[in-house]
Amino acid sequence: MGWSEVKLMQNASQMTTEEIMRFYFVHSYHIVPEQQADVFMTSEFGNGFTAAIKRGNITGVQFHPEKSHAFGVAFLKYWLSAS
Repeated sequence: MGWSEVKLMQNASQMTTEEIMRFYFVHSYHIVPEQQADVFMTSEFGNGFTAAIKRGNITGVQFHPEKSHAFGVAFLKYWLSAS
């Protein structure tokens, strides 16, 4: 639980920034995708894990964008523009 750095694994030019992206996680659950190509974002907390997946128009995240300040707003803008 808490803040964790997140790295983009797929192209998302609207979210590319010089700053280190940090998002707020409220639990320790995480997905293990069957296809590595679906991994959109990763994070580290003890071990590396998938923080977000994306395939086509489906996106799922483990963090809470609404609690993640400027990076959460950037993610939501990206998500809305990609819809």
